[in-house]
Amino acid sequence: MQWQNIYSMIKAGIFSINGDEKSVCSRKCDVVSPKISWYERDLDDVWKAAGDAIKGALESSGLSGSDIMAVSLTGHGKGVRPAIEGADQRAACIFSFPPGILRCSSWGQ
Repeated sequence: MQWQNIYSMIKAGIFSINGDEKSVCSRKCDVVSPKISWYERDLDDVWKAAGDAIKGALESSGLSGSDIMAVSLTGHGKGVRPAIEGADQRAACIFSFPPGILRCSSWGQ
């Protein structure tokens, strides 16, 4: 089974030992933008979406959890605040970029 944490989706897939896809299920996970250029997700919502996607993948494959031999996953651990997404720009002003690429004047303020 593979579990993927993709920007606004959580995706679970089940594959055979040879890598053949058996089933895939995804669930939407809202991304919020509390300030301009900030992108976050509530980790409780991510956890629920992950469970729903895994359950859906298992149901559509006709397999049970005990049939799964290995698990691969990416994403966030147990956080204490919303998860900061890859598209988030709140730290852009600390880095040097070529002129005209990023303008940080009031981002995150």
